[in-house]
Amino acid sequence: MNSGRTWRERSSRIVTFTVVLAACWTWCGSMPIHAAATAGSVDLPDVLATVNGKPILKANVVANLVDAAPVALALKRAIDRTIAAEQAVKEGLDQDPGHLKRIARLKDEEAAREGMAMRRIVEQYLHQVPEYAEASAAAAQVTDAQIDAYAEENKDDFGKQTGKNLRRRARRALIRERRSAAHDAWMKARLTKAGVTVNGVAIPRHVIEAAVDAKSAVKSIPEALFNPAVRPMGDAFVDSVLELARAQAADPVPADDPAAAKKILAGTVIEAEGTKIVLAEHYAFEAIAAAAQGGPSNGELFDAISEAVCVAEARRKGLGKDPALATGYVPIQKFGPAVIEVQLAYMYFQRYNLTMDGVAVTDKEVGGVVRALLRMVVGKGDDELRARLTALKQEYSAVAITDAEIDHWGMALMGTYLESGRRPLYDRIKTAKLDWKRAAHLEPFRAKATIERFVD
Repeated sequence: MNSGRTWRERSSRIVTFTVVLAACWTWCGSMPIHAAATAGSVDLPDVLATVNGKPILKANVVANLVDAAPVALALKRAIDRTIAAEQAVKEGLDQDPGHLKRIARLKDEEAAREGMAMRRIVEQYLHQVPEYAEASAAAAQVTDAQIDAYAEENKDDFGKQTGKNLRRRARRALIRERRSAAHDAWMKARLTKAGVTVNGVAIPRHVIEAAVDAKSAVKSIPEALFNPAVRPMGDAFVDSVLELARAQAADPVPADDPAAAKKILAGTVIEAEGTKIVLAEHYAFEAIAAAAQGGPSNGELFDAISEAVCVAEARRKGLGKDPALATGYVPIQKFGPAVIEVQLAYMYFQRYNLTMDGVAVTDKEVGGVVRALLRMVVGKGDDELRARLTALKQEYSAVAITDAEIDHWGMALMGTYLESGRRPLYDRIKTAKLDWKRAAHLEPFRAKATIERFVD
């Protein structure tokens, strides 16, 4: 790894590492002890601040911080991000076609991730159910005669395959079909027993059984999972649920309303064995609504119900070591206002050149910071570092640099230099300057905003 360096360069690096570490130790030991909240503080409230009544949640602020990191700077950034997002809405950026397309894509990506996670949970659970495992094992027990008969009945599917290759492929396909049939039989019995209701009205047995058969047909098209173009159009199960929901609707939706199906489903609650599925809040709601309007279907509504039943039963029985099974929670960051806020704030920052590309750092500035750090190394204190950072900040703001900023950026710069050398200092200094540039731009809006902080 060091073969490209001379002995002098390697020695200089070792010496620098040692003295900078010593300086870091001395500086940290001489710094005043602040009672600032850190990301790992057990007494942090769930809401760290509000901006014009909008909560800034702890979960969103500390998500990418180590436990020892102070939350003050991250919270300041979160507040600025909320203010920037509000300005973006005022300027109409929330209706920008590019923004709407990104939001739609993010929703689709989240639905796909959560769907895959739920399928893994259900699969793990099913293989721990004795009767299901026995049926699956029995389906894999096939005779040579059955394999030969299957190969003959489906010879068009195997092309020119012959001999051992043909029998091997035929065996795999036969077992797959038998296991699918065993799964369907178990699921029919399980869902019928579950007593699934739509807004309190039971779904008839024959509707459940037809839904299992329809899902089995979709599963026979492997590419349907990833390619909507090959999925069946419409969904008879969704149609049945829609009719039950329509009959129970307190405020009937006009039949000629093109969005009638989606509006009715949005107010629908499906319940199975004590587990409620509020369709409007389900990760697959958009796909379910599209199927109700004649769009492609991958059996998303059936999946939603079967997943809910299986996960609820797994939770009751305490099966599986996966925490997701124990709690019924899928550990995926939910798409919501926080994600939209980040997108809006970024668009706003782009509009006003408040991005990393809009900040310049010169060799002279980096050299000055390096010299300030080296003065600390030889025991000259942090006065020069404070002066250098003050000069950098005053490029954008006349507000004096604070002790908190000195603590944060001083340690960040020292740590960067200690770990990686001079080059990454450019990025650290850029980040600091960008923070100050954004803060200066947002100051008039911040002054008009109602901001409440609940942590230091």
